[in-house]
Amino acid sequence: MESAKILVTGATGATGGSAITKLLEFKIPVRALVHKKDARSEQLRALGVEIVQGDLSDFEAVSEALKGITGAYFVYPVQVPGILEATAFFAQAAIEQGVSAIVNMSQISARRTAKSHASQNHWIAERLLDRSGIPVTHLRPTFFAEWVMYLSRAIRDKNILPLAFGDARYAPILGEDLGRVIAAILKNPVEHSGKIYPLYGSKELSQYEVVGMLTQVLGKNITYVSMEIVAFQEMLKEWDLPPTSSSIWGTLPRIAAMESFRERMIWWNNSADRSHSGRWITSSRTRRYSAKARPLADKLISRREILRHRANRVSKMKRKVLITGATGDTGRAAVKESIQRGLAVRAMVHHKDDRSAALGKLGAEVVVGDLQKIDEIRHAMEGTDAAYLVYPIQPGLIDATVYFAQAAKEAGVSAIVNLSQRSASRTSSSHSCRDTWIAEQVLN
Repeated sequence: MESAKILVTGATGATGGSAITKLLEFKIPVRALVHKKDARSEQLRALGVEIVQGDLSDFEAVSEALKGITGAYFVYPVQVPGILEATAFFAQAAIEQGVSAIVNMSQISARRTAKSHASQNHWIAERLLDRSGIPVTHLRPTFFAEWVMYLSRAIRDKNILPLAFGDARYAPILGEDLGRVIAAILKNPVEHSGKIYPLYGSKELSQYEVVGMLTQVLGKNITYVSMEIVAFQEMLKEWDLPPTSSSIWGTLPRIAAMESFRERMIWWNNSADRSHSGRWITSSRTRRYSAKARPLADKLISRREILRHRANRVSKMKRKVLITGATGDTGRAAVKESIQRGLAVRAMVHHKDDRSAALGKLGAEVVVGDLQKIDEIRHAMEGTDAAYLVYPIQPGLIDATVYFAQAAKEAGVSAIVNLSQRSASRTSSSHSCRDTWIAEQVLN
């Protein structure tokens, strides 16, 4: 790649650090995004790596880090919640900066039907990157060999390796080897574009074989203690591991327990559904006014006209509509207007109460659902042709929008009316307004 420059996130981690070493061997310039500057980042700087400090949850920092970059490696820590928002930020910034290739670190358990929210979110993050239009390669590694270090306390203090894997076997992989794969793809990304690669080590091991290796290396007898999943999760909580880590470790046994290597490979191959259908989005931006400013606001903009316009948009394209926020001001008005126009309406509410009962009396089908749960959104969308999305002014907008967009794709929804806000802007100094604009881009 002539004039290539690669951004590596997670640059001081196992996969990022190894990828940088290999990229430098390829004589490819590297910029490393680090969370903080310390001895590890200084070591990278000494090798000739450009160091930038930033956080993947900071859109402006990510955008700045991607300036002048041709290819990027994106990895989000499994211990920290927020992968969907970080992926949305990264995808939008990469689009704006003209990045031509992304290697995304996913996980072997990433799938739409995963019981683990962490695994499901990894799969959704993959689809979000796919829809960016940037050529992406997804890596789905099996369990890292380094992860045994998470259990170092039990190994050191109690001479045991406690896991809920039973007699299952798997082929652990080293972060160093993953780094080599990442660098090789970024060196020549074209042939890997659109691919999903399951990655695993050269030899399947049982936990009894693992403790045998630990015994030999440490010079003391280490015993494998097979635990039930619930007991294992409780033990992790007692160790004050982040909730996301407990969730991931608690679901690994379900994957490891698959009967054979062949069965896992069949599952990996069948889980790679990347098809998607097109749809168009309408964003309605309105100002929010204080009680004192309401009379003036009514003169400036007619709320009834906005609702009528929204209902007209919807009525032209569908027989059954989904209205979220159905007990709120705009949602309730949209339900009434749509019913008056002869549309079948499904009203999504957070819980049933007198307000939802009133919608039922109007003729709306009322369903209970949470915009932070993709399966509940998907269920609410079943059989609808178009949908109205409104999210309350509170944290979680981008995650909810990503879930909504994916569910709409799966349900074959042909149109979405999105309630944004007048102040939504890429350059807004308000994170809320800027995030609202990014949510628009997720839908677009």
